Amino acid sequence: MHVMDRNKRGTELFKTYRSVSSKGATVGGVIVGAVLTVPLLLSVYLFSQGPSFFSLSLFCLLSFVLVFIGYIIYSGVNMKYIMGDDKLILKIGFHEQRIPYSYIKDIRLENLSLVRLRIFGAGWPGFLWGLFTIAGVGAAHLYCTRWRGDFVLIELRDGKKIGITPEKQIQFIDEVRKKAKAFSRVRMKEAFKLKTHNRLVYSQVVLVIAAYVVLAAYFFSVYPMLPDTIPIHFDIYGNPNRWASKSELFLMLLLAAIFPVLNTFLTLKFGKHEKTITIFLGITFILIITVFFGAIHWIVKASMQT
Repeated sequence: MHVMDRNKRGTELFKTYRSVSSKGATVGGVIVGAVLTVPLLLSVYLFSQGPSFFSLSLFCLLSFVLVFIGYIIYSGVNMKYIMGDDKLILKIGFHEQRIPYSYIKDIRLENLSLVRLRIFGAGWPGFLWGLFTIAGVGAAHLYCTRWRGDFVLIELRDGKKIGITPEKQIQFIDEVRKKAKAFSRVRMKEAFKLKTHNRLVYSQVVLVIAAYVVLAAYFFSVYPMLPDTIPIHFDIYGNPNRWASKSELFLMLLLAAIFPVLNTFLTLKFGKHEKTITIFLGITFILIITVFFGAIHWIVKASMQT
């Protein structure tokens, strides 16, 4: 099924193809989301009885996960492929991936039976988004609603491959081919160049590293004032139930250091391809570092009171 949308700039009509949908997959996604919500909400409730700063950090992290689950379900139900005047627009949730026709090298129908490896992305009943390694195809960016079956595979001039699942696939391919052929006469210097979002990518990496630097600065500023033996574990009411040498806090600092390193690797490798990946990684790792900050702060506070 496809519909006609009006261009925001004027009266030109855009043709919109919805992605192949599955009521069963959508219902399955809602059920999986509900099942995951129960333990998450229980965790928030249990930790709400503990240290307030740590509880708040954990609540923000878990709330973000729940919102992301809801966003995935919404994106799968509302996935669209819009044919503009000079570009193909893949609309996934609030995100749009724009592919000018002049940059399309080939488009064809492929039957893909299994996704072998997810390099980075999200997989959910009725929703598949991200960079995957696919048997017989190799690495490809997927914006679709199923794991196997007939896919429309788009190959760009820079070698990048994109897999989508529009309804009326043969008609969709024919129309895109006509537009790609019409725009193939565009000189290469006018051809589309992929946006790398370098400024956003590097800013995000610096921001996550800065969050860890703040954590480390706080740690080293309070460490000399701590007694040799400190409480390092607490019950849900905030009462210490295990004591150890303060040197064990270095393990927490080293463990927290893994996350800015991991963020830097993932963002520089995959963030340049997707703005959403960059933002998601940044929020996730900053919240994780904040949880570490809250845990160390609570230990310091408890040590000073004993």
